Amino acid sequence: MKRQSKPRAKQRTPNSRTAGSCLMRLPAPFPDNMENIMNLAQKYGPKTLADYRTHYQPLADLIRMYAEGKTEMPLLLFGPPGTGKTQLAELLPPALCAGFVPANAQMTIDAGLDTGINKIRAAKTFCEMYKANDDNFTAVIIDECDRLSGDAMDALKHLLPAYQGKPGMRVQFILTTNHVNRVPAPVQDRCHRMQVPQPTPEALLDFAMTILDAEGRRYDPTLILAILRTNTSRDGTLSYREFYKRLERLIAL
Repeated sequence: MKRQSKPRAKQRTPNSRTAGSCLMRLPAPFPDNMENIMNLAQKYGPKTLADYRTHYQPLADLIRMYAEGKTEMPLLLFGPPGTGKTQLAELLPPALCAGFVPANAQMTIDAGLDTGINKIRAAKTFCEMYKANDDNFTAVIIDECDRLSGDAMDALKHLLPAYQGKPGMRVQFILTTNHVNRVPAPVQDRCHRMQVPQPTPEALLDFAMTILDAEGRRYDPTLILAILRTNTSRDGTLSYREFYKRLERLIAL
């Protein structure tokens, strides 16, 4: 005899109640102004060296020296995270050379990602390539330079002064670090060392009010100053990174 197969269980079709209980509830759409909220630094940050803001006079004086062509010595920028060191490093070369195109004449090394000597060798090769701009100008930016290996630091020590005053070419090295004490003395000695400090809330207030006004927000300056003064560093200063984040949160309310 043939064995009887068991009847299949009837598949339940979910009604609106059961279907609704299985669905994830999606979050509400982002507000229309979310793009602006999330990009205040990009929107209002400096686009040229002339737009760069600093209330630290020694830094302003040194920037002027480079912009006026009074020095081509390698530059070492140091200070806490979020103060705009890398931003300044990227704004400086276009101000030093007419016709400067970063894609063709600038090499940027992120030593946080690659610490080896091969990057310094590649920088040497790049410096010696012809650049189609005024004065055959080259810029080399080394971000987080304190992360370079010992061999790379030793090679950099010899590379930094190699092109100073060399006929037919100009090379500008710009180094940044959050930890200047980790940069070997021979490398520091070959550079203009310049601190990029955090600004005070008072120094940032006018800029904050300008941004808020441009975003269509009206606030009492006393309130904004109180927000900027909250949880500052021990010396009462605030990084630009934190400054933009606080304004973003305020605008999002």
